[in-house]
Amino acid sequence: MRQLTRPASPTKLINNERKRRLYENLKDEAGNIRPRWNTLVEGGARVVRDAVRSISNDCCCFCGVKVLDSKMDIDHYLPSSKFPYLAYCWENLIPTCKQCNQTFKNDFFPNSLSELEIIESCMEGCLTCHHIYNQDLIMELSKNDRIIDPSYDNVNDHLEFNPEFYLYNVKTPIGINTNKMFFDRDEVVRHLEGISNITKKFVINGCSKDVLDDIINLYGQEFYYHAFFDYWVEEQAAGRLR
Repeated sequence: MRQLTRPASPTKLINNERKRRLYENLKDEAGNIRPRWNTLVEGGARVVRDAVRSISNDCCCFCGVKVLDSKMDIDHYLPSSKFPYLAYCWENLIPTCKQCNQTFKNDFFPNSLSELEIIESCMEGCLTCHHIYNQDLIMELSKNDRIIDPSYDNVNDHLEFNPEFYLYNVKTPIGINTNKMFFDRDEVVRHLEGISNITKKFVINGCSKDVLDDIINLYGQEFYYHAFFDYWVEEQAAGRLR
């Protein structure tokens, strides 16, 4: 898992009056939240979806795997099922693969926020009994039971990857929760062992690190390929690589 940089909000999600109109027409006839994060268009481009994908260069923000546009989920860090008036909040949208979103994370939200009705500032005065969304405050209030948002948190503050054993060392409650949700799984360990074996062979054969570029461009998970490659280079330099 690596640190990500969130770009500025798409213009379609900046104007408070425009966004309030989106929330006033939040649900369709079947009671489902309208997926504006997929459908808002500017100049023929799906500007919100494209901007979210750019956060991680078309990779899942949790596992790092490369995801085709048609298979990319635009997830809500705080789920819209619980916090519908954050459905179009730019800071609440993150790019994920379907497995991380629909199987591992699903509708998870921190229990510490369960009693709060959180809304975006554009809806202030339109709703009662609410708390205005402030990302720093929300992250602090839920620091003991939330998971990492790699576009907000410094990942290394919470998790340290150990390439020798294909696992993360956890440093904080946030790291513990994230590791349990996404990484402390046999299937993940087996997958990481496979990446380790690939990079080990490259190092043994004297390949430079850029040999990984085509693999990363195709499959993603740059963080793991580089971490394992660096590990095996160090092992080779220490005379421990066989």
